[in-house]
Amino acid sequence: GPTHPDVAVTLSNMAIIAREQAKFDEAERLTREALGIRLAVLGRGHPQTSNSYLAPGQLLDFEGRFREAEPLMLKSLEIRRKVYGDHPLIDLALSNLASVRQDLGDLDGAEVLYREALANQKPVYARNLYTFLLQQNVNLFPEVDRIRLQTTQARRVVEMFKTLYDE
Repeated sequence: GPTHPDVAVTLSNMAIIAREQAKFDEAERLTREALGIRLAVLGRGHPQTSNSYLAPGQLLDFEGRFREAEPLMLKSLEIRRKVYGDHPLIDLALSNLASVRQDLGDLDGAEVLYREALANQKPVYARNLYTFLLQQNVNLFPEVDRIRLQTTQARRVVEMFKTLYDE
């Protein structure tokens, strides 16, 4: 039915496509609809619900709406902490919340979260924070997405001017 967890997965996938098409309002609506389904069906403490808090948070972060993203990222982290404890599976939520706090100018708060993620991953990935951040691509993907979107938009403008002035 319309509230089955698989519907939430499909909505989340559709949100990714909408985001890639720069349809941010639609992407946000879809991520929030998926979150609503998971909250209703799986409850507040389920790992998939954590993912559903993370998705609109990442979208808002991508759009530069950091203050709106922060509580969603925090809720995702809280759920993962309860479910997994100090385990590498909380690192995505740690890194995303750290990124938002960094964007908000809370560098000390961001560093604490990055260091916690490092402590979880150190045996697996790195001996220092710099290497870990490079391996995790923390903060890189949102910036790459922004640049990709701006480049695509710039190309369209150039093509439009070529069409107008080359004829």
